[in-house]
Amino acid sequence: ALFPAATFELYAPPAAAAEADEVHFPRVEVHHVPAGAGAWARTALRLALRRPSPTLILSGPRYLEARLFGLLWPLSDTIVVRAMDHFMLALNEARRSPGTD
Repeated sequence: ALFPAATFELYAPPAAAAEADEVHFPRVEVHHVPAGAGAWARTALRLALRRPSPTLILSGPRYLEARLFGLLWPLSDTIVVRAMDHFMLALNEARRSPGTD
């Protein structure tokens, strides 16, 4: 299995909330982040105080801001995607690659 022990934390802004709510995987924990810089700053602070973990940011149309946000905690293996299907396509492709069993 690909990343057999990994649990991903998915952070989604209001613009991507509907797509985030469609994620029904036991290893993906969805967190909705309210709109506004203050809400994202509080989220960044919480993440900075926790131990590193795989983090997924569903950016929607604000990809550049999400990439910059993800740089705040380099040890968390942050992945930023515009849409969940981008992430799922990458996982499916990795599963088909040799040596990922």
